[in-house]
Amino acid sequence: MSAPVLCYRCGLQTERTQTGRLPPWEIAKACAYSTVIAHVGEMLDRDPHEFLGKRVDEFIAEQLTLVGGGHPQGRAVRTLVAKHSGGDYYPGKPRDNPGGRPRVITEHQKQEIARAAMDLKKRKLDPSPALVRAKLPRLAVNRATGKPISDEFIRGIFKDRCYDETEDDPWRWLPNPSKDYLTDAMKENRVTTGEYVLNTFPAAAWVTHVSIDPCSTLLARTPARLEEQQLASMGKIKWRSKGSTNKGTSTRAPATTNTQKGSNTLQVFWTPVFARGKIAIYVCDPDANNCDAPSKLNKSGPLACFVRKVLPELLGNMRQEHGWNSIPRVLVHDKASYMVNTATQQLNQVFGGALSEAGFRSWTGPQGASTKWLASHLGDVYLHETAISHIRRLLREKFVCLRVGETFPQFRQRMKKVQDYMNSEEFAREPDGRGLAGLAKDLRARCEQLLDGKGERLPY
Repeated sequence: MSAPVLCYRCGLQTERTQTGRLPPWEIAKACAYSTVIAHVGEMLDRDPHEFLGKRVDEFIAEQLTLVGGGHPQGRAVRTLVAKHSGGDYYPGKPRDNPGGRPRVITEHQKQEIARAAMDLKKRKLDPSPALVRAKLPRLAVNRATGKPISDEFIRGIFKDRCYDETEDDPWRWLPNPSKDYLTDAMKENRVTTGEYVLNTFPAAAWVTHVSIDPCSTLLARTPARLEEQQLASMGKIKWRSKGSTNKGTSTRAPATTNTQKGSNTLQVFWTPVFARGKIAIYVCDPDANNCDAPSKLNKSGPLACFVRKVLPELLGNMRQEHGWNSIPRVLVHDKASYMVNTATQQLNQVFGGALSEAGFRSWTGPQGASTKWLASHLGDVYLHETAISHIRRLLREKFVCLRVGETFPQFRQRMKKVQDYMNSEEFAREPDGRGLAGLAKDLRARCEQLLDGKGERLPY
């Protein structure tokens, strides 16, 4: 919430400065910069942009701070300075005719409306103007007219006075992040997982870990489905003109575009194999027999085939390619039903048997060990989930397929390009300068964040 500002010309308190605007003090700074720079230019007999290295308005804009953060644009500074040079203007000067009717909503009413809205949200109710008026039938009234306070005015109070954690971070009408809601029980389970990992796995355990997670991609077989998938890849928030709302690509793709199978798609299963800061992406042949090679990975039988027949050879190739001294043997996985039996809270017998046969072991312990400590909602904690998000992003942005009827071999080749790119130095510089090598060591740090946040989603 922006604080009241003072007019530094007269010393009186002025109206609250809106978020995204310059308060009087910053306006005064802009005028002062403009005057001083002009005089310096005259003294040096040079154009100001020559010794500043940029346009004057852009330089001044970088020195100013808007309410709520950020800098104004250069053209806004040009307008401001031009106004200042008019003669009778000074920063913070009130308008001669403020216009509008006198205020009839008291400060107490505004405070109570904000309090009621925040209380509704804490009770998991949508803080709509209608519910606020129902909660405050006497206070939410315009005393001059006797009519209920309008929706627009109440929403203005939401923006100015309501907040979730701190007053400096007020409410805004924003889309929800793509994260599921966590109940209190889920948060407790996540904390249990974090404590177990920190108490069980030492700092160097990441060297022994290898992560997998069955995923799939739907390849479009018709132009219409490809068009829908391209639209879906643009996301729910996109660049668009206000006047184009509800037109063309400004609309959103059907929710089932990337999930609903049918004759117009070919579903291809794949999994990342993430170990020691390197990644391999295994793509299943849809026509495989599930004995010598898996055709899918979301059932215990084919997944066991992958563990027995594919994973040892694949890790062997990674060892040779990346110069490892050994192969990681501890498999990190989630609590999917084909990996963990939800009834017994133990490893799925088919999956667990395949691990033992291939010389691996689950990070949950041996066959028969309890997996109650492992929570079901850990997408933001698992390192391989971050790797998967990068894979999907690269398929969508950098290694895009724009043709109908992409075949399994073609998709596998596209995945090979993604794999090679993620293992390259170029990718290591792209996200945050740490790449996969930095990501591989983050499990304990994420679990510490999990405990600090008492089970809430991690802040990224």
